[in-house]
Amino acid sequence: MCRLSYQRWSYQKMDWQRIGDEEGFYRDALPPGWTLIFFPPSLARTSQLTPLDATERTAHHPAAGTGLEERMWVGGSFTFPRDASPLEIGQEISSEATIDSVKERTGKDGRLGWYIEQRRDIRALGATKPSVIETRTHLYRPSLPSRPSSSPAPSKPRRAGAQEDRRADFSFSFLPTAPHLLRFSALTFNTHRIHWDETYCREIEHREGLIVHGPLTALMLLTRFHHALPEGMKVESFTYRATAPLVVDRRIEFKGRWDDAHKMCDLWVEGEDGTVYMRGVGTAVAAPES
Repeated sequence: MCRLSYQRWSYQKMDWQRIGDEEGFYRDALPPGWTLIFFPPSLARTSQLTPLDATERTAHHPAAGTGLEERMWVGGSFTFPRDASPLEIGQEISSEATIDSVKERTGKDGRLGWYIEQRRDIRALGATKPSVIETRTHLYRPSLPSRPSSSPAPSKPRRAGAQEDRRADFSFSFLPTAPHLLRFSALTFNTHRIHWDETYCREIEHREGLIVHGPLTALMLLTRFHHALPEGMKVESFTYRATAPLVVDRRIEFKGRWDDAHKMCDLWVEGEDGTVYMRGVGTAVAAPES
């Protein structure tokens, strides 16, 4: 359970100030996707983290000793039911998490992995229906503490073909940096080494640098979609899937293209070289009259 609030840093007084009703923020609707930073995993001792990549053991993490120590955030979705009231700043909210599905699959590198889909129903205290239904898909697989010289390096991201329609109705340019990753890791209590340990990324996972969080990329893509909505519309749903690892210090574009009715939008994150790092779909409905 947690209480939603805005806070800001006052450099003049050097203390935290809560923005209250007098400034008009309380009872404003919580922007879509912001629930990603709430309900972090239970604070665990450092000794309870997975030994190689330092991820926390959540309730849906495979048991210790199974060998499935490496975790990847693959994709997910948000649904905002029409018949439920939106979450508001100042409310106390709760989250109920369940496992929806577990699927076994062998990757291109020959490692057997398990795709675990978690569902979260988030509602205001006392509400009978969830205001947000979120799904998260994680991949768990055996770690590769070292890669023999004869083993192939991770495959390079596949660029979209020339025949793909890449025209966008809106876009937003962004350069992810290491400080961005540090702040998002702190917000979400994420200790995964791929987001802060460059030596681990290069020598163990053979990446070209620190990897941007999948949920951070998804949240920014959803936010750009939210800001591009036609007047009088609100987000109904958003689904996303990571398609390639995104390394810091590479400029990207968050893009979207509407259908003719302006109710469904194809979304993607594109690098300067044409690599697509994430794909998504957003839907919009008429906002209720206030």
